[in-house]
Amino acid sequence: DYTRLASDIRRPLINHAISGLYPPGSTYKIVAASGALKYGVVLPKETIPCGGRLVLPDGWAFDDWLAEGHGPVNLERAIAESCNIYFYNVAGGNPYTDLPGIGNPQLASLQRKFGFGSQSGIDLPGEASGVVPTSDWKRNADLGPWVRGDTYHAAIGQGLVQVTPLQIASMYAALANRGRVMRPRLIDRILDSNGNVVERFPSQVRSTLPISESHLRLLQRGLHRAVNGEAGTGRRSRSAYTVVAGKTGTAEYSGDRDGQGRLPSHAWFAGYAPAENPE
Repeated sequence: DYTRLASDIRRPLINHAISGLYPPGSTYKIVAASGALKYGVVLPKETIPCGGRLVLPDGWAFDDWLAEGHGPVNLERAIAESCNIYFYNVAGGNPYTDLPGIGNPQLASLQRKFGFGSQSGIDLPGEASGVVPTSDWKRNADLGPWVRGDTYHAAIGQGLVQVTPLQIASMYAALANRGRVMRPRLIDRILDSNGNVVERFPSQVRSTLPISESHLRLLQRGLHRAVNGEAGTGRRSRSAYTVVAGKTGTAEYSGDRDGQGRLPSHAWFAGYAPAENPE
């Protein structure tokens, strides 16, 4: 029985919430969006054209998920409709328009401030830290030099980025609670047999996101539109009971391609509710 469990490709003996490492896909685009605002790469209403593909001078092509492209896209719409081309531009820059982009050193720094690349501190054993890729990390892993395409992939939660589901949940909780990255906990308090409090475990703030309140509201509007907007990618997350804000993600991983040439992928959704007063 143990051999059967240990060899199961679904890894049932692993606590996937805290120890499973996965590419987060487009749920991760919020990090690049916050960096674009923080470092003034683009103005909130400034648009970037999306024609469905960005081909670099060396011939490498980077596609949007929508083959025909989204047309002119601003930040709020880029979040709502998950435009890859927008996030390639603001993260890694564009050699044709001289848009500088955030650059991977600053993008990686932001990823860490969102809680990635380190343990959350939850009171469970075996928590993984994940991977925030940098040029040094890639070189030490014998994966070659860092290239612009690595920054493009990192911005959309693909390539070398690895996170736990708990880290993604923690990021979206921080977006909902005015930028506070909390330490997750399982126990609120311990009671004796008479119902008296023996010990309390107060909430702890790990860090605060380095983005302004006005920028945070802009990110929140994008997440609201992703679920409730006419063209939002998260429309199927609408609820009759409350207003949801959130983000979808489709993260490819290595494996056999299907009949249409697509790699297998993880499907993600992360969000919070009620959108206006999150609980």
